[in-house]
Amino acid sequence: AALCDPCLAPVNAALGEQFEAWTGALDALVVVQVEDPEYVYEWRREAEREMKGRSGAGMSDAEVTRFCDRCMPAYRQYLPGLYTA
Repeated sequence: AALCDPCLAPVNAALGEQFEAWTGALDALVVVQVEDPEYVYEWRREAEREMKGRSGAGMSDAEVTRFCDRCMPAYRQYLPGLYTA
């Protein structure tokens, strides 16, 4: 399948043959289908706020947005295949 974001090419290359070996070692893989992957932003913000409350360390909302922005191409690329597997 064509990549939705060319930045994923190195990820796919790094996974290469290792992906089959890794998934072959699993007894099961549970995928929770979400209505909208954009929920990841709020989930991460909640986790960071909770972490800050416990330890004082955690990302700001702006840092969470930048972090999630880097992950979203992978969500968009790989979730549809995981949902139909």
